[in-house]
Amino acid sequence: MKWKTLKIIQVTDTEVIAQIGRLRAEVWKEFLTPAAMVNGTWTDSYDAVARHWAAFAGGEVVAAARLTMHDALEDCPDWQDLMHFDLKIGLPFAYMGRLAVRKDARTPGLAERFDSLRVAEARQQGAKAVVVAPLHYRISTLLRGGFEYAGVSPLPPEERYYLPSASFETHIMVHRLGHSPVCPSTGSGSNEAARTAGT
Repeated sequence: MKWKTLKIIQVTDTEVIAQIGRLRAEVWKEFLTPAAMVNGTWTDSYDAVARHWAAFAGGEVVAAARLTMHDALEDCPDWQDLMHFDLKIGLPFAYMGRLAVRKDARTPGLAERFDSLRVAEARQQGAKAVVVAPLHYRISTLLRGGFEYAGVSPLPPEERYYLPSASFETHIMVHRLGHSPVCPSTGSGSNEAARTAGT
């Protein structure tokens, strides 16, 4: 089934957030380590303090993403990736992550809508910058949305929460709120299955 337009709303209900965890596991299960998924869900301690957005169809969550706010780099979900870069960002900063879209709900522009909502929320919360660690296929879209390219994380997949067989690179990008983006060369492609999952 396909939907022309999915309405995205910010959610706080714990049951909906639990549904989001199950959606993430469903979408990313091909790449996640067993330790990352518990009882068929992919959640972590950041979910309790994160801001969440979800799109629904037929009463089910079919797409979701989150935003976390941070006063220190080492407090960020993927700090192991970020520590390798001199990002020169002010504090606090926001981190966009856990984008997951069910296969039958993937429509053009949906990821960008989640991005726009999260950047707007970060700005409203006083963030000096927004950081994201996307896979390759999202780089061009994020550049158009105002993000700068920082580089490729040197960490292998297994040092995060991915299986060693997840042969894709994680890139680091920054949106310095109120500044113009810098467009770099973006390198090579990534795993096609991961491309269809989310960021």
